[in-house]
Amino acid sequence: MARQHGARVVRVTVHQIAAARNAGARAADAELLIFVDADTIVPPHILRGAIDTMRGGAAGGGAGAVFEPSAPRWAHRAITLARWIMRTANWAPGCFFFARRDAFERAGGFDERYFASEEIHLSRALKRLGRFVVLRDNVVTSARKAEHYSLSRSLWLMLKIAWPGSLKRRKGLEFWYTRHDKTHKT
Repeated sequence: MARQHGARVVRVTVHQIAAARNAGARAADAELLIFVDADTIVPPHILRGAIDTMRGGAAGGGAGAVFEPSAPRWAHRAITLARWIMRTANWAPGCFFFARRDAFERAGGFDERYFASEEIHLSRALKRLGRFVVLRDNVVTSARKAEHYSLSRSLWLMLKIAWPGSLKRRKGLEFWYTRHDKTHKT
C-alpha cells in the first residue's frame, strides 16, 4: 500500500522495532522525521502540529494514543492509564513519534539494545537536548493485541517486562513481537 502511494519501502531483516525505525531514519532524506506504526491513524491536524512543533525548534515529541472504538472496554481503560503515565513523564508513544534529524542523530536514534521501550529511551535522550512536546490530541491505534490477549494475559505480559533485563531480549516480549490473526485468543 505504501509503495502504491509513492513511498519508498525499506526492508529490514532484523526483527526488532528500534532497528526498523533506525533503518527508516537512515533511508530518509528529510530534516524532520516522523515515525508512525502501520496500524496507527494520524489525523492531518496532528501531523501538521508535529511539523510546526519541530519547525518551532522542538527536538522531538509525539502524541497520545487511543484505541479504535471496537476495542474491549478494559483495553480503553488500560490505554487511558498508559496515556496518562506517558504524558505525565512527557514521553511519546512508539506508534507516533517525531524528531528533528539533527536531534535524533545526536541522541543516537532508537536504542537498539532494547526490544521494547525504545521510545521511552529516545524521549528521555531528546529531552536532554531540547524541548520535547507531546501534543494534546491523540492518534488512533489498533487494538489487535487487546483483541487477541485476554485482560489477565495482557497484565501478566506487562508484569513480566518489569523483570530486570527483560526489555533487552526478545524472548518474553511476544506482546510486541508476535503477529496474530483474529481467530483465537491466548
